Amino acid sequence: MYPLLTAYLTAFRNLPTLLVPWLLATVPLVLAALLTLPIVASESISIVNGRLTLIGPLGTPLLTWAAVLLALWLVAMTLASAAAVTLAAGYLTSSPVSLG
Repeated sequence: MYPLLTAYLTAFRNLPTLLVPWLLATVPLVLAALLTLPIVASESISIVNGRLTLIGPLGTPLLTWAAVLLALWLVAMTLASAAAVTLAAGYLTSSPVSLG
């Protein structure tokens, strides 16, 4: 069998396990963002016809919230990507792989 095809089949078979690092990094950030958005954006956002709508200029708290959330997301995705690559290397070589 071709090495590239073997790699794709192994990755597809182990896809649920490889998605775990991204889920563990994304779900808490999304929950934190959803819980803190109404507090931060209470003066700038309103619900009109069931949709969030900007009713004023973007304030400093909302922009700061977005910047902090983006920075946290970048750090989380960097760590999750490294963990997924390490897991994938272990699956492809059929041996335990460590970062040390």
